[in-house]
Amino acid sequence: MKDNIEKFLAIKEEVLDNLAAIEMILIDCKEKGLSDPDELLYNEIQMLSDTTREVNTSEELENVIFNGKNMEKKFDVWLSEKGLDTKELTWPEIPSSL
Repeated sequence: MKDNIEKFLAIKEEVLDNLAAIEMILIDCKEKGLSDPDELLYNEIQMLSDTTREVNTSEELENVIFNGKNMEKKFDVWLSEKGLDTKELTWPEIPSSL
């Protein structure tokens, strides 16, 4: 049981790290003069980060990971429209044992 809790918390931390990485790239882009209209991407990152901190089940975390992957794809499109690219992040998998 304790191992499952530790694994769950480690996966949450990995998701938060991915979201923080996307946020840092976005902030760097904004500092270089690129705009995020209405701060849609920034707000989505913040919402997913808040949700990640609040999840308590594997199913909820799986949903956050799914949404994080989709948000990363939108971010990649936004970057490509600006003539930039980013490295693809590795998102964690939820083991069936959790």
